[in-house]
Amino acid sequence: MRNVASLYQVYQLSGSSIQLGLTGFFQALPFIFFGLFGGVLADTLNRKKLILFTHTLNVLPGLALGFLTVSGEVTVWHINALNVVASSLQVLGGPARQAIIPSLVPPSHLLNAVTLSTLMMQGTQLTAPVIAGFLIDFFGVQASYFADAGLLLPSVVSVLLLHASGQPQGARRRISWRSLIEGFEFLWHTRIILSLFLHASGQPQGARRRISWRSLIEGFEFLWHTRIILSLFLLDFFAVLFGFFRPILPIFADTVFKVGARGLGALYAAPAVGALIGSGLLLAVGEVKRKGVLSIVATLLFALSLGFLGLSRWFWMGLIAVGALGFSDALGVVMRRTVVQILAPDDMRGRATSFLTVFAQTTNAIGAVIAGAGAALLGAPNAALAGCVLCCIMVLAVCWAIPQLWRYRSE
Repeated sequence: MRNVASLYQVYQLSGSSIQLGLTGFFQALPFIFFGLFGGVLADTLNRKKLILFTHTLNVLPGLALGFLTVSGEVTVWHINALNVVASSLQVLGGPARQAIIPSLVPPSHLLNAVTLSTLMMQGTQLTAPVIAGFLIDFFGVQASYFADAGLLLPSVVSVLLLHASGQPQGARRRISWRSLIEGFEFLWHTRIILSLFLHASGQPQGARRRISWRSLIEGFEFLWHTRIILSLFLLDFFAVLFGFFRPILPIFADTVFKVGARGLGALYAAPAVGALIGSGLLLAVGEVKRKGVLSIVATLLFALSLGFLGLSRWFWMGLIAVGALGFSDALGVVMRRTVVQILAPDDMRGRATSFLTVFAQTTNAIGAVIAGAGAALLGAPNAALAGCVLCCIMVLAVCWAIPQLWRYRSE
Protein backbone atom coordinates (compact mmCIF):
# COMPACT_ATOMS: atom_id res chain seq x y z
CA MET A 1 0.00 0.00 0.00
CA ARG A 2 2.80 2.40 0.87
CA ASN A 3 4.57 1.76 -2.46
CA VAL A 4 1.42 2.45 -4.48
CA ALA A 5 0.64 5.59 -2.47
CA SER A 6 4.25 6.77 -2.80
CA LEU A 7 4.36 6.43 -6.58
CA TYR A 8 0.93 8.06 -6.91
CA GLN A 9 1.93 10.97 -4.68
CA VAL A 10 5.30 11.47 -6.38
CA TYR A 11 3.57 11.78 -9.75
CA GLN A 12 0.97 14.16 -8.31
CA LEU A 13 3.68 16.33 -6.73
CA SER A 14 6.16 16.37 -9.61
CA GLY A 15 4.40 15.22 -12.78
CA SER A 16 7.80 13.80 -13.75
CA SER A 17 8.50 10.39 -15.25
CA ILE A 18 12.12 10.71 -14.12
CA GLN A 19 11.01 11.19 -10.52
CA LEU A 20 8.81 8.09 -10.78
CA GLY A 21 11.79 6.08 -11.99
CA LEU A 22 13.95 7.41 -9.17
CA THR A 23 11.29 6.53 -6.61
CA GLY A 24 11.24 2.97 -7.94
CA PHE A 25 15.04 2.99 -7.76
CA PHE A 26 15.06 4.10 -4.12
CA GLN A 27 12.48 1.45 -3.22
CA ALA A 28 14.80 -1.26 -4.60
CA LEU A 29 18.11 0.28 -3.50
CA PRO A 30 18.25 -1.29 0.02
CA PHE A 31 17.88 -4.76 -1.50
CA ILE A 32 21.19 -4.21 -3.29
CA PHE A 33 23.16 -2.92 -0.30
CA PHE A 34 21.58 -4.90 2.53
CA GLY A 35 20.30 -8.03 0.77
CA LEU A 36 23.20 -10.27 1.78
CA PHE A 37 23.54 -8.64 5.19
CA GLY A 38 19.91 -9.52 5.96
CA GLY A 39 20.81 -13.16 5.47
CA VAL A 40 23.75 -12.85 7.87
CA LEU A 41 21.43 -11.37 10.51
CA ALA A 42 18.92 -14.19 9.98
CA ASP A 43 21.62 -16.81 10.53
CA THR A 44 23.15 -15.02 13.53
CA LEU A 45 20.38 -13.40 15.58
CA ASN A 46 17.16 -14.82 16.99
CA ARG A 47 14.87 -14.86 13.94
CA LYS A 48 11.70 -14.33 15.92
CA LYS A 49 13.11 -11.24 17.64
CA LEU A 50 14.54 -9.94 14.36
CA ILE A 51 11.14 -10.20 12.65
CA LEU A 52 9.48 -8.52 15.62
CA PHE A 53 12.03 -5.70 15.66
CA THR A 54 11.89 -4.93 11.92
CA HIS A 55 8.08 -5.16 11.75
CA THR A 56 7.66 -2.81 14.71
CA LEU A 57 10.05 -0.20 13.32
CA ASN A 58 8.42 -0.44 9.88
CA VAL A 59 5.30 1.17 11.32
CA LEU A 60 7.17 4.48 11.61
CA PRO A 61 7.74 5.36 7.90
CA GLY A 62 4.03 5.00 7.12
CA LEU A 63 3.07 7.16 10.11
CA ALA A 64 5.67 9.78 9.16
CA LEU A 65 4.45 9.99 5.56
CA GLY A 66 0.85 10.21 6.75
CA PHE A 67 1.54 13.09 9.14
CA LEU A 68 3.71 14.91 6.57
CA THR A 69 0.90 14.62 4.02
CA VAL A 70 -1.72 15.91 6.49
CA SER A 71 0.51 18.88 7.37
CA GLY A 72 1.05 19.72 3.70
CA GLU A 73 4.82 19.68 4.14
CA VAL A 74 5.53 16.46 2.25
CA THR A 75 8.01 16.62 -0.64
CA VAL A 76 9.44 14.06 -3.05
CA TRP A 77 12.66 13.74 -1.06
CA HIS A 78 10.65 12.93 2.10
CA ILE A 79 8.92 10.10 0.25
CA ASN A 80 12.15 8.70 -1.19
CA ALA A 81 14.05 8.91 2.10
CA LEU A 82 11.31 7.18 4.11
CA ASN A 83 10.92 4.55 1.39
CA VAL A 84 14.62 3.77 1.75
CA VAL A 85 14.13 3.33 5.50
CA ALA A 86 11.06 1.11 5.04
CA SER A 87 12.70 -1.01 2.34
CA SER A 88 15.84 -1.38 4.46
CA LEU A 89 13.81 -2.76 7.36
CA GLN A 90 11.97 -5.05 4.98
CA VAL A 91 15.14 -6.51 3.47
CA LEU A 92 16.84 -6.91 6.85
CA GLY A 93 13.89 -8.90 8.18
CA GLY A 94 12.86 -10.71 4.99
CA PRO A 95 15.38 -13.59 5.08
CA ALA A 96 14.41 -14.30 8.69
CA ARG A 97 10.75 -14.64 7.68
CA GLN A 98 11.70 -17.22 5.07
CA ALA A 99 14.31 -19.03 7.18
CA ILE A 100 11.99 -19.52 10.17
CA ILE A 101 9.40 -21.48 8.16
CA PRO A 102 11.10 -24.92 8.42
CA SER A 103 11.17 -24.59 12.22
CA LEU A 104 7.40 -24.05 12.28
CA VAL A 105 6.27 -27.05 10.21
CA PRO A 106 7.45 -30.66 9.76
CA PRO A 107 9.47 -31.45 6.56
CA SER A 108 6.51 -33.27 5.02
CA HIS A 109 4.50 -30.03 5.11
CA LEU A 110 7.28 -27.71 3.89
CA LEU A 111 6.10 -27.57 0.27
CA ASN A 112 2.58 -26.68 1.40
CA ALA A 113 3.94 -24.08 3.83
CA VAL A 114 6.10 -22.41 1.18
CA THR A 115 3.22 -22.52 -1.31
CA LEU A 116 0.85 -21.00 1.25
CA SER A 117 3.41 -18.30 2.10
CA THR A 118 3.83 -17.49 -1.59
CA LEU A 119 0.08 -17.39 -2.20
CA MET A 120 -0.41 -15.10 0.80
CA MET A 121 2.24 -12.71 -0.50
CA GLN A 122 0.63 -12.75 -3.93
CA GLY A 123 -2.77 -12.26 -2.32
CA THR A 124 -1.43 -9.23 -0.48
CA GLN A 125 -0.08 -7.86 -3.74
CA LEU A 126 -3.59 -8.32 -5.15
CA THR A 127 -5.64 -6.72 -2.37
CA ALA A 128 -3.31 -4.01 -1.03
CA PRO A 129 -3.16 -1.86 -4.22
CA VAL A 130 -6.95 -2.00 -4.61
CA ILE A 131 -7.48 -0.96 -0.99
CA ALA A 132 -4.87 1.78 -1.38
CA GLY A 133 -6.62 3.12 -4.49
CA PHE A 134 -10.00 3.31 -2.78
CA LEU A 135 -8.53 4.95 0.32
CA ILE A 136 -6.72 7.57 -1.78
CA ASP A 137 -9.84 8.38 -3.80
CA PHE A 138 -12.21 8.62 -0.82
CA PHE A 139 -10.00 9.81 2.05
CA GLY A 140 -6.73 11.06 0.54
CA VAL A 141 -3.18 9.72 0.28
CA GLN A 142 -2.61 10.05 4.02
CA ALA A 143 -5.31 7.42 4.70
CA SER A 144 -3.34 4.85 2.69
CA TYR A 145 -0.18 5.60 4.67
CA PHE A 146 -1.96 5.31 8.02
CA ALA A 147 -3.67 2.08 6.97
CA ASP A 148 -0.34 0.62 5.87
CA ALA A 149 1.16 1.40 9.28
CA GLY A 150 -1.86 0.06 11.16
CA LEU A 151 -1.98 -3.22 9.25
CA LEU A 152 1.53 -4.05 10.46
CA LEU A 153 0.31 -4.30 14.05
CA PRO A 154 -1.52 -7.66 13.61
CA SER A 155 1.66 -9.15 12.16
CA VAL A 156 3.59 -7.99 15.23
CA VAL A 157 1.03 -9.71 17.48
CA SER A 158 1.25 -12.87 15.33
CA VAL A 159 5.02 -13.03 15.80
CA LEU A 160 4.57 -12.72 19.57
CA LEU A 161 2.20 -15.72 19.49
CA LEU A 162 4.70 -18.03 17.75
CA HIS A 163 5.77 -20.97 19.93
CA ALA A 164 9.09 -21.48 18.10
CA SER A 165 12.13 -19.97 19.79
CA GLY A 166 13.46 -18.48 16.55
CA GLN A 167 17.07 -19.18 17.53
CA PRO A 168 19.23 -20.51 14.64
CA GLN A 169 20.60 -23.98 15.21
CA GLY A 170 24.31 -24.61 15.78
CA ALA A 171 26.93 -22.59 17.60
CA ARG A 172 26.23 -18.91 18.13
CA ARG A 173 28.22 -16.82 15.64
CA ARG A 174 29.25 -13.19 15.37
CA ILE A 175 28.02 -10.82 12.70
CA SER A 176 31.03 -10.48 10.40
CA TRP A 177 32.24 -10.60 6.83
CA ARG A 178 33.29 -14.20 7.50
CA SER A 179 29.61 -15.13 7.94
CA LEU A 180 28.88 -13.61 4.54
CA ILE A 181 31.78 -15.51 2.95
CA GLU A 182 30.47 -18.73 4.48
CA GLY A 183 27.20 -18.08 2.68
CA PHE A 184 28.98 -17.81 -0.67
CA GLU A 185 31.02 -20.90 0.16
CA PHE A 186 27.87 -22.88 0.90
CA LEU A 187 26.27 -21.81 -2.38
CA TRP A 188 29.46 -22.72 -4.26
CA HIS A 189 29.63 -26.23 -2.82
CA THR A 190 25.88 -26.85 -3.07
CA ARG A 191 25.74 -26.48 -6.83
CA ILE A 192 22.09 -27.39 -7.27
CA ILE A 193 21.00 -24.07 -5.76
CA LEU A 194 22.97 -22.28 -8.47
CA SER A 195 21.56 -24.60 -11.15
CA LEU A 196 17.97 -25.16 -10.06
CA PHE A 197 16.83 -25.51 -13.64
CA LEU A 198 19.34 -28.28 -14.37
CA HIS A 199 18.06 -30.85 -11.86
CA ALA A 200 21.65 -32.01 -11.33
CA SER A 201 22.71 -33.69 -8.09
CA GLY A 202 24.45 -30.47 -7.09
CA GLN A 203 27.11 -32.08 -4.90
CA PRO A 204 30.67 -31.17 -5.99
CA GLN A 205 33.09 -34.04 -6.35
CA GLY A 206 36.55 -34.17 -4.78
CA ALA A 207 37.91 -32.61 -1.62
CA ARG A 208 36.14 -29.63 -0.09
CA ARG A 209 37.88 -26.37 -1.05
CA ARG A 210 38.33 -23.18 0.93
CA ILE A 211 36.80 -19.99 -0.34
CA SER A 212 39.33 -17.79 -2.16
CA TRP A 213 39.72 -15.46 -5.11
CA ARG A 214 40.55 -18.51 -7.20
CA SER A 215 37.27 -20.15 -6.25
CA LEU A 216 35.48 -16.93 -7.26
CA ILE A 217 37.16 -17.06 -10.67
CA GLU A 218 36.20 -20.73 -10.95
CA GLY A 219 32.61 -19.68 -10.29
CA PHE A 220 32.66 -17.32 -13.28
CA GLU A 221 34.26 -20.04 -15.39
CA PHE A 222 31.57 -22.50 -14.29
CA LEU A 223 28.84 -20.00 -15.20
CA TRP A 224 30.43 -19.33 -18.60
CA HIS A 225 30.90 -22.98 -19.51
CA THR A 226 27.48 -24.05 -18.20
CA ARG A 227 25.69 -22.11 -20.89
CA ILE A 228 22.13 -23.04 -19.84
CA ILE A 229 22.56 -21.28 -16.50
CA LEU A 230 24.23 -18.33 -18.22
CA SER A 231 21.37 -18.02 -20.70
CA LEU A 232 18.75 -18.13 -17.93
CA PHE A 233 20.54 -15.30 -16.11
CA LEU A 234 20.67 -13.29 -19.33
CA LEU A 235 16.99 -13.81 -20.11
CA ASP A 236 16.00 -12.60 -16.66
CA PHE A 237 18.45 -9.70 -16.77
CA PHE A 238 17.26 -8.26 -20.08
CA ALA A 239 13.57 -8.81 -19.33
CA VAL A 240 13.81 -6.79 -16.11
CA LEU A 241 16.23 -4.23 -17.53
CA PHE A 242 13.98 -3.26 -20.45
CA GLY A 243 10.61 -4.33 -19.08
CA PHE A 244 10.31 -3.05 -15.49
CA PHE A 245 6.85 -1.55 -15.93
CA ARG A 246 5.68 -0.85 -12.36
CA PRO A 247 7.18 2.65 -11.88
CA ILE A 248 5.38 4.05 -14.94
CA LEU A 249 1.90 2.65 -14.20
CA PRO A 250 0.82 5.98 -12.60
CA ILE A 251 1.37 7.61 -16.00
CA PHE A 252 -0.88 5.06 -17.70
CA ALA A 253 -3.56 5.51 -15.03
CA ASP A 254 -3.45 9.32 -15.25
CA THR A 255 -2.80 10.23 -18.89
CA VAL A 256 -3.72 7.12 -20.91
CA PHE A 257 -6.63 5.46 -19.11
CA LYS A 258 -7.70 8.45 -16.95
CA VAL A 259 -8.95 6.19 -14.15
CA GLY A 260 -7.61 7.91 -11.02
CA ALA A 261 -6.25 6.28 -7.89
CA ARG A 262 -8.75 3.40 -7.88
CA GLY A 263 -7.76 2.47 -11.40
CA LEU A 264 -4.10 2.71 -10.47
CA GLY A 265 -4.72 0.32 -7.57
CA ALA A 266 -6.35 -2.13 -9.97
CA LEU A 267 -3.39 -1.88 -12.35
CA TYR A 268 -0.99 -2.70 -9.52
CA ALA A 269 -3.23 -5.58 -8.40
CA ALA A 270 -3.58 -7.20 -11.83
CA PRO A 271 -0.03 -8.68 -11.90
CA ALA A 272 -0.82 -10.47 -8.64
CA VAL A 273 -3.87 -12.07 -10.28
CA GLY A 274 -1.66 -13.28 -13.11
CA ALA A 275 0.92 -14.52 -10.60
CA LEU A 276 -1.73 -16.51 -8.71
CA ILE A 277 -2.85 -18.13 -11.96
CA GLY A 278 0.75 -18.89 -12.93
CA SER A 279 1.57 -20.46 -9.56
CA GLY A 280 -1.61 -22.52 -9.60
CA LEU A 281 -0.90 -23.71 -13.13
CA LEU A 282 2.60 -24.87 -12.19
CA LEU A 283 1.24 -26.78 -9.21
CA ALA A 284 -1.38 -28.44 -11.42
CA VAL A 285 1.04 -29.37 -14.21
CA GLY A 286 3.81 -30.63 -11.93
CA GLU A 287 7.16 -31.63 -13.43
CA VAL A 288 8.10 -29.89 -16.71
CA LYS A 289 10.85 -31.56 -18.73
CA ARG A 290 11.45 -28.77 -21.26
CA LYS A 291 12.52 -26.13 -18.77
CA GLY A 292 14.59 -24.28 -21.36
CA VAL A 293 11.63 -23.94 -23.71
CA LEU A 294 9.40 -22.85 -20.83
CA SER A 295 11.89 -20.14 -19.83
CA ILE A 296 12.14 -18.80 -23.38
CA VAL A 297 8.37 -18.84 -23.94
CA ALA A 298 7.73 -17.14 -20.59
CA THR A 299 10.23 -14.37 -21.39
CA LEU A 300 8.73 -13.84 -24.85
CA LEU A 301 5.26 -13.73 -23.30
CA PHE A 302 6.51 -11.10 -20.87
CA ALA A 303 7.91 -9.02 -23.75
CA LEU A 304 4.73 -9.32 -25.84
CA SER A 305 2.58 -8.43 -22.83
CA LEU A 306 4.68 -5.32 -22.36
CA GLY A 307 4.04 -4.41 -25.99
CA PHE A 308 0.31 -5.01 -25.50
CA LEU A 309 0.40 -2.59 -22.56
CA GLY A 310 2.01 0.02 -24.81
CA LEU A 311 -0.75 -0.44 -27.41
CA SER A 312 -3.56 -0.40 -24.85
CA ARG A 313 -5.89 2.59 -25.04
CA TRP A 314 -8.69 1.23 -22.88
CA PHE A 315 -8.48 0.38 -19.22
CA TRP A 316 -9.59 -3.24 -19.62
CA MET A 317 -6.80 -3.83 -22.14
CA GLY A 318 -4.28 -2.46 -19.67
CA LEU A 319 -5.57 -4.79 -16.95
CA ILE A 320 -5.16 -7.81 -19.24
CA ALA A 321 -1.67 -6.69 -20.26
CA VAL A 322 -0.31 -6.22 -16.72
CA GLY A 323 -2.04 -9.44 -15.63
CA ALA A 324 -0.17 -11.29 -18.37
CA LEU A 325 3.05 -9.62 -17.22
CA GLY A 326 2.46 -10.95 -13.72
CA PHE A 327 1.63 -14.43 -15.05
CA SER A 328 4.82 -14.76 -17.08
CA ASP A 329 6.98 -13.23 -14.34
CA ALA A 330 5.69 -15.65 -11.68
CA LEU A 331 6.59 -18.94 -13.38
CA GLY A 332 8.94 -21.01 -11.28
CA VAL A 333 8.78 -18.96 -8.05
CA VAL A 334 7.35 -21.69 -5.81
CA MET A 335 9.73 -24.31 -7.21
CA ARG A 336 12.86 -22.21 -6.63
CA ARG A 337 11.93 -21.24 -3.10
CA THR A 338 11.06 -24.79 -2.14
CA VAL A 339 14.36 -26.22 -3.44
CA VAL A 340 16.38 -23.59 -1.56
CA GLN A 341 14.51 -24.27 1.69
CA ILE A 342 14.97 -28.03 1.36
CA LEU A 343 18.69 -28.03 0.49
CA ALA A 344 19.97 -25.25 2.72
CA PRO A 345 20.82 -26.31 6.30
CA ASP A 346 19.24 -24.27 9.06
CA ASP A 347 22.29 -22.08 9.65
CA MET A 348 22.55 -21.20 5.94
CA ARG A 349 18.93 -20.60 4.91
CA GLY A 350 19.01 -16.87 5.54
CA ARG A 351 22.11 -16.24 3.45
CA ALA A 352 21.00 -18.59 0.67
CA THR A 353 17.65 -16.81 0.44
CA SER A 354 19.15 -13.32 0.43
CA PHE A 355 21.88 -14.15 -2.11
CA LEU A 356 19.36 -15.30 -4.70
CA THR A 357 17.38 -12.04 -4.49
CA VAL A 358 20.27 -9.58 -4.84
CA PHE A 359 20.70 -10.06 -8.60
CA ALA A 360 16.98 -9.56 -9.29
CA GLN A 361 16.72 -6.49 -7.05
CA THR A 362 19.78 -4.91 -8.65
CA THR A 363 18.24 -5.17 -12.11
CA ASN A 364 14.93 -3.89 -10.69
CA ALA A 365 16.64 -0.73 -9.46
CA ILE A 366 18.38 -0.13 -12.78
CA GLY A 367 15.22 -1.02 -14.70
CA ALA A 368 13.20 1.54 -12.71
CA VAL A 369 15.56 4.34 -13.76
CA ILE A 370 15.49 3.19 -17.40
CA ALA A 371 11.68 3.00 -17.33
CA GLY A 372 11.40 6.56 -15.98
CA ALA A 373 13.91 7.92 -18.48
CA GLY A 374 12.21 6.09 -21.36
CA ALA A 375 8.79 7.45 -20.38
CA ALA A 376 10.23 10.97 -20.16
CA LEU A 377 11.81 10.73 -23.62
CA LEU A 378 9.20 8.72 -25.51
CA GLY A 379 6.07 8.76 -23.38
CA ALA A 380 4.94 5.79 -21.31
CA PRO A 381 3.17 3.83 -24.13
CA ASN A 382 6.11 4.21 -26.54
CA ALA A 383 8.56 3.31 -23.76
CA ALA A 384 6.64 0.07 -23.19
CA LEU A 385 6.71 -0.68 -26.93
CA ALA A 386 10.44 0.00 -27.09
CA GLY A 387 10.96 -2.30 -24.11
CA CYS A 388 8.97 -5.02 -25.90
CA VAL A 389 11.12 -4.77 -29.02
CA LEU A 390 14.38 -4.76 -27.04
CA CYS A 391 13.28 -7.73 -24.92
CA CYS A 392 12.33 -9.77 -28.00
CA ILE A 393 15.63 -8.94 -29.71
CA MET A 394 17.61 -9.99 -26.64
CA VAL A 395 15.64 -13.24 -26.26
CA LEU A 396 16.38 -14.14 -29.88
CA ALA A 397 20.02 -13.13 -29.42
CA VAL A 398 20.38 -15.35 -26.33
CA CYS A 399 18.75 -18.29 -28.16
CA TRP A 400 21.07 -17.79 -31.13
CA ALA A 401 24.19 -17.44 -28.97
CA ILE A 402 23.30 -20.32 -26.61
CA PRO A 403 21.12 -22.80 -28.55
CA GLN A 404 21.55 -25.42 -25.78
CA LEU A 405 18.81 -23.69 -23.80
CA TRP A 406 16.10 -24.51 -26.36
CA ARG A 407 17.24 -28.13 -26.67
CA TYR A 408 17.65 -28.72 -22.94
CA ARG A 409 15.50 -31.46 -21.35
CA SER A 410 15.68 -32.43 -17.68
CA GLU A 411 15.69 -36.12 -16.82
